[in-house]
Amino acid sequence: MEISRIMFALLRAALCGTELDVETKNAITPEILPNLYKLSKMHDLTHLIALGLEKNGLLDTESPIGERYLEIRGMSVFRFEQIRYELEQICALFEENGIRFIPLKGSVIRAYYPEPWMRTSCDIDILVKEESLETATKLLSERLGYENDGKNFHDVSFASPSGVHLELHFCILENQANIDGLLGRVWEYASPVNEGYRYELTAEFLIFYILAHASYHFINGGCGIRPILDLYILEKNLSFDSEKLGQMIESCNLTKFFEAVNALARAWFGGEELPEQYRQIQSYILRGGVYGTLEHKVTVRQAQKGGKRKYLFSRIFMPYEELKVAYPALEKRKWLTPFYQVRRWGSILFGGRIKKSVLELNTSAAVTQEDSDRLKQMMEELELL
Repeated sequence: MEISRIMFALLRAALCGTELDVETKNAITPEILPNLYKLSKMHDLTHLIALGLEKNGLLDTESPIGERYLEIRGMSVFRFEQIRYELEQICALFEENGIRFIPLKGSVIRAYYPEPWMRTSCDIDILVKEESLETATKLLSERLGYENDGKNFHDVSFASPSGVHLELHFCILENQANIDGLLGRVWEYASPVNEGYRYELTAEFLIFYILAHASYHFINGGCGIRPILDLYILEKNLSFDSEKLGQMIESCNLTKFFEAVNALARAWFGGEELPEQYRQIQSYILRGGVYGTLEHKVTVRQAQKGGKRKYLFSRIFMPYEELKVAYPALEKRKWLTPFYQVRRWGSILFGGRIKKSVLELNTSAAVTQEDSDRLKQMMEELELL
């Protein structure tokens, strides 16, 4: 039996309480557990696999691999409690100082899981209005001791004294034309909670946002299993207007992608048979892990740029729309583009990025035309290219 089939059966056991069938139970031997651990760790789901194994009496806590599963599960609970505490501190600070804010991603989604610790996350994501960013940044540093790690295209990165990472967003744009128009109107789809300064997204926009964010990562190398699980959990537990959601999805040309995601979710977490047309997408996601692979990312970008040569040219002379993501100061100073091109070359040559760039070029050279054509066809069928 494939490792992925075993993993999804265990996820269903952990999340839905379903009992493993005899064939799957027999397939889970001590020899299988290390490979199962490796795959689940790629997707940050090992804690749920540990729970699924435990519920079915298959977790040997005396073995080294069994101890490792339990350790990861314990760390997930600890990480959740850390993030929960920091989020409460931030929310109280912003409420007290009249800063409107919207918690995003895992901070919201975990409430719909059977237990909130089941939905792991690496950081806290919060959106504030751009005009409040300076005040919010100052408060976090002065009142909570957060260290400012710098401003990016759509957020300011912070680290708490306890080591929790915070992304303080001032927008949720992805630099992706088909979805940014609607994502830029996020505050139109948010309302205050208990007449305070904390806002929450409408159910339809929350689902759309998770889908749109997944599509961004999917195009850039792979989105992992977790966003698809999030969407499955939200659709099962949220009351929403399917017509309104459908209009949002259609307006951003994500209908085909949404259909594929739902087919995968029904197969992975509902136990249905996966239609043949989605098997390549499944393979692409499983191989990519949480953050995707460089090979996938490079292959898709070659397809977007029109071949290896055009892709290589774009990596040497980065287009303005991409360069301003790396250097937000360019947003209102397009005339400085040549200067920032040179600055980027300097950071690659002398800023410790040369090895990464060489790896990217070697990966680009190794991509076969067959792989490129196959991935391009998949993206085109999903209407993402």
